Amino acid sequence: MQLTGQLIQTTGVEKISDTFKKTNVIIRTEYDTQYPQEISVECHNDNISKLGECGAKPGDVVTLDCNLRGKKYEKGGQPSRWFNTIVMWKIAKVATSAAPAQQAASATPDPDDDLPF
Repeated sequence: MQLTGQLIQTTGVEKISDTFKKTNVIIRTEYDTQYPQEISVECHNDNISKLGECGAKPGDVVTLDCNLRGKKYEKGGQPSRWFNTIVMWKIAKVATSAAPAQQAASATPDPDDDLPF
């Protein structure tokens, strides 16, 4: 499965055990629509180094190759529950974010625009 979106941030690396560490990559999908979605994707062990190798910074558009994982949780006498996790195994930078000067220029109102809103 692939997800493409604007990189918001990565969280700190969390050491779960001697053989397992993880971090979260937060991306904003549908970033150019009225209803963007912020998705947290886990990144495990050796794949964490791929985040630095791709050179993406917050605001850049990235594509993540992911696996969708699910697990059933059962506790005696209680109804079963299921948990889902999205786990990244590859990342690629698609586009660089616009420079702040370009963003400011695009936000400057057009003097010929006479609409009241």
